Amino acid sequence: MGLFGRDDRSEPGRKDPTSQAKPHRSAPGERAPSGVSVIAAPTRIEGSILGSEEVRVEGQVVGTIDITSRLVIADGGLVEGKIAARSIIVAGRVIGDLLAAERIELGSSCTMEGNITAPRIQIHDGATFDGQVLMKKPSGWNAGADSGSITTSSARRAASSKPPDAPDTETL
Repeated sequence: MGLFGRDDRSEPGRKDPTSQAKPHRSAPGERAPSGVSVIAAPTRIEGSILGSEEVRVEGQVVGTIDITSRLVIADGGLVEGKIAARSIIVAGRVIGDLLAAERIELGSSCTMEGNITAPRIQIHDGATFDGQVLMKKPSGWNAGADSGSITTSSARRAASSKPPDAPDTETL
């Protein structure tokens, strides 16, 4: 019981804002939800990750991540390089710039060194951040697409490899 008869415990129906920033770490042998690629600890990947499904980093990635879905960097996960995704949740460590079409959330256990660009940004109490914030739609944003997606580097490469006389019918 707290001061003035108030109960110090969480109020029913009230969510802890930091619980969303600390994603669940998969137990050994536990299967990830369908459509989620997990880079488990202690795995280290060097190079580029491109795709359209959700990616969860529990290990290390040194290189770029360019996806059209959600990216979660779990507590203990590390990414060194540029990141572009629809939305990004960071509970681990990032050394590099973040670019999101929808939102970026830095959890209370996050350590971030780099610039972030997104129309919506949430930084939880306890997060460490060294960089600049640009709250706007990223320059790679494809405003004409109904799906509201960003044009990824892989989509730009595919579009640039079309013959000059081919009609432009590709959308993400």
